[in-house]
Amino acid sequence: MASHRWWMSFGSQTPELQNVAVRVLSQVTSAGSCERNWSTFVFIHPKMHNKMTCATVRNIVKVHCNLRLVDNIEMIGHSDANVDWSSSDEDLD
Repeated sequence: MASHRWWMSFGSQTPELQNVAVRVLSQVTSAGSCERNWSTFVFIHPKMHNKMTCATVRNIVKVHCNLRLVDNIEMIGHSDANVDWSSSDEDLD
């Protein structure tokens, strides 16, 4: 059964699913965050300095993005307590 036919047949019987579907389908899609990420990679790993390993570049980009996030949080005056956490490469796999 095609998805639109299922929705017309059974969608009215699932109001919770309707609410979730409306929220998910009304989100704006954008490539902006992906472009910012690639821009950071190019800034850190230009063609002239390409001797870094992929893991090193990934870690530097992660630190750079997190520092930018902390700067933005401090700029808006967010004062809630921060939760310290750490991750290892094993957690990423």
